[in-house]
Amino acid sequence: MRLLGSASAAHDPVPGAFVLDIQVKPGDGDTQSDIEGWFASIAAPAVSGEVSGHCVEQHCAVTIAVPNAKLTLTGPLADPAGGAAHYGVKDDDGKETQSGAATLSALTDPVPGLGPLAAPDAIDEADLEDLLLWGQQSVSTGSPPTGALPSDTQHEALASWQGSKDRLATGLIFIADLDQLRRERDAAQKAAGWTLLGDPALGWSAGYPAALLPIAGPAKSFSSADGKARLVVVIDPPMTSDAFDSLVEQLTADRPGRGNMNSVRTNGDLEMRFEEAGIVTVAEYHNREAGVGRLVLTYPADRADTFGPFEAILQHQFKAGDDLKP
Repeated sequence: MRLLGSASAAHDPVPGAFVLDIQVKPGDGDTQSDIEGWFASIAAPAVSGEVSGHCVEQHCAVTIAVPNAKLTLTGPLADPAGGAAHYGVKDDDGKETQSGAATLSALTDPVPGLGPLAAPDAIDEADLEDLLLWGQQSVSTGSPPTGALPSDTQHEALASWQGSKDRLATGLIFIADLDQLRRERDAAQKAAGWTLLGDPALGWSAGYPAALLPIAGPAKSFSSADGKARLVVVIDPPMTSDAFDSLVEQLTADRPGRGNMNSVRTNGDLEMRFEEAGIVTVAEYHNREAGVGRLVLTYPADRADTFGPFEAILQHQFKAGDDLKP
C-alpha cells in the first residue's frame, strides 16, 4: 500500500511531504496487523528510513528510522484511503522535540515532482541486488537474497545510488531508476565482456569479466593477459559440516602479513577477502550436501581500480543450489 503524507507544520527531521510504501500483514489476533516498509521525503532535504509497527483494527502506530531521532506516526495507515494522522519526534534521550498533525491519502498518481513508482512486484530482492551491484553499491552479504520484495538494506543502497546521480535520495523504487540501472548494467557487462558460467545439471551458475581475464586455463580458470590476475571456479567433493567448519577457521585465521581481512559466514556460505604480500584474494564458498562450490579471484593490490569493482559481483553471481554436484 502506498500513501502520500502531508505535515505542513513539521520541521527537520520530519518532512512536510512524504511517501509511505508499506505492507500490511496479518498480526497475532483477528483485529491485529503488522506494518513494515519504507518512508521517504519527496522534497529536499532527503529523509528516508525503515518503517515498522502494528495496528489494532484501523488504528496503527509505526516507528520510522530517521537519522539521530525516533519518528513515530499514528493513524489509519492500514486504510488505503488514509485519513488524519499524528507524528511525534523524540531525540536520543527520549525527549519529545516536536509533534503535530499529518494527513494521509492514497497515492495513485506519480509522486509529485519525482515521477511514477514501479509496481510493487516490479522487481524482487535478487534482481535489485544484482542491479545495485553493477551500480557499484554495497549490498547484503552471506546467503543469496530470496525475498519477493526488496529489503530495507536495498532501499538504503538505492538511496545512495540516487544521490550519486544528483537525484533526491529517497530509496523509493521509481520506474525511471530501474530503467537506468538496467541500461547501466547492460553497458557495464558489455564493456567487461561478462560471460556466464555454470551447468544447470550440476546445480551452479557464475559469471566473469572475459575482457579482463581473457586467457582460459584448465577446467574453469581464467587469467589476465599478463598472468597476474586469476579466477578459479571449482566444484569440490562434499565435506561434512565439521570439515567445513575447520576449513573456514583455516581460511579466515589471522596470520603475520595478512591484512584487511573481511569474512562473513552464513550457515554453509562463506564470503571472504584479504590482502597478503601485495595480492588481493577474494573468495566465495558454498557448502552443499553433494559438493562444495569454490570461487577464488586473486590480483595485485595495485590493480584494485581494475578488479575491485568486480569483487562483490563475482561473489554474488556465484550461486549453488542444494543439488550442487562435483
